[in-house]
Amino acid sequence: MGLSIFFGVYIAAEIGYRFSPYDPLRYGDVPMNLPPSWKHPFGTDPMGRDLLTQLLFGTRLSMHIGIIAGIIAFSISVLVALVAGYYGGFLDSILNVVTEVFITIPSLAILILIAAIVPRITIPIMATILAIFSWAWPAKVMRSQVLSLKERGFVKLAKLSGYGGFEIIIREIVPNMLPFLGAYFAVVVNAAMLAEAGLEIIGLGPRNTITLGIMLNWALVHAAVTRGMIWWWLPPSIVLILIFLGLFIISMGLDEIANPRLKTQG
Repeated sequence: MGLSIFFGVYIAAEIGYRFSPYDPLRYGDVPMNLPPSWKHPFGTDPMGRDLLTQLLFGTRLSMHIGIIAGIIAFSISVLVALVAGYYGGFLDSILNVVTEVFITIPSLAILILIAAIVPRITIPIMATILAIFSWAWPAKVMRSQVLSLKERGFVKLAKLSGYGGFEIIIREIVPNMLPFLGAYFAVVVNAAMLAEAGLEIIGLGPRNTITLGIMLNWALVHAAVTRGMIWWWLPPSIVLILIFLGLFIISMGLDEIANPRLKTQG
């Protein structure tokens, strides 16, 4: 169900945007401030842009940013968890301290500061900023899983068979963590998209494109709520909720596979 919701939203946005006759970024492309109609189902904004086209374009771009940031953050967290959890010792202590620092610092405040300082926010910069502050908590949780797995009998048997540390991690530990890793990948993407939308709503996202957060920011700037223009801010809000819901259900489903206790309770 989670995959159906998530990829359903993405495919609908990807295909729908390509069939739209309007340009989501060009000012004056359509008449301004039109209410919903058959020609413009979600109306138009004060800059003369079709809001349905913006929604489709912004959905795919927001999901791209979230997935890119999630992949970067997830890669860092997996690497830190595997190295710290398996090898332990001084390296584990150093990585654990760094992880705790990133967990305890006020990430939202730092994200706002960085986004405000960077002169021109682009999509890669946005994804990188989000990834920097999204890896620490998953790394801490996955490290505890690695610590548990490395004490299992199959890992000790692999050591007796002459496998090196890297071989044991790749052949024995990672395969046993795949459902767990999948669940936390969904969590990381969810967190990245939530942070992205938050930054863009307060006006600190890329200014030369359209995302769901930027649509909501423009709706706030032009007082769409007080003016009763529900068709401007409600659709992107619903799409964000659907994306978060899909990722949450994916995480829950994979967590049930990875956690035998949850599977037994179900």
